[in-house]
Amino acid sequence: MNFNHFAWEERKLGDIAPLRGGFAFKSSKFRNTGVPIVRISNILSSGEVGGDFAYYDEQDKDDKYILPDKSAVLAMSGATTGKVSILSQTDYDKVYQNQRVGYFQSVENIDYGFISTIVRSELFVMQLDSVLVSGAQPNVSSKEIDSFNFMIPILVQEQQKIGALFKKIDDTIALHQRELF
Repeated sequence: MNFNHFAWEERKLGDIAPLRGGFAFKSSKFRNTGVPIVRISNILSSGEVGGDFAYYDEQDKDDKYILPDKSAVLAMSGATTGKVSILSQTDYDKVYQNQRVGYFQSVENIDYGFISTIVRSELFVMQLDSVLVSGAQPNVSSKEIDSFNFMIPILVQEQQKIGALFKKIDDTIALHQRELF
């Protein structure tokens, strides 16, 4: 794979994938069916979104907290603060984003597969560790995350190649893990 090493620039994460916070759903209104809500507990260490979901009645004007398929989401507080997973919503028309779950939004001229790669990178973790406030309950703000700096290819085609390469590696690892169990 040939990458043009001279066409990279340093950018803030908030410029290439601003972190959007979720909605404060009332737990007293959770249901057994309806629209699933991605909560911090659904951001799994496997890098997937899963586990037991809470459900909510479909809301009017819900575009500010719907998660698109393949969304990169971040646990913003609690014991798993900083964990990033990728949503793969095969069974639902809609999925909602709970509060303290961050969603890295897609912007024009940036490949989302590349974004998914950098927010799961060691460089992301290092920058996260530098802003995490240790205490009883660690947490991080979207403002802090948006200030993280990354070198990114200027050309979207290069971003796509890098994102595709890492997706292929992730898929191969997942395949081998399934074969082991």
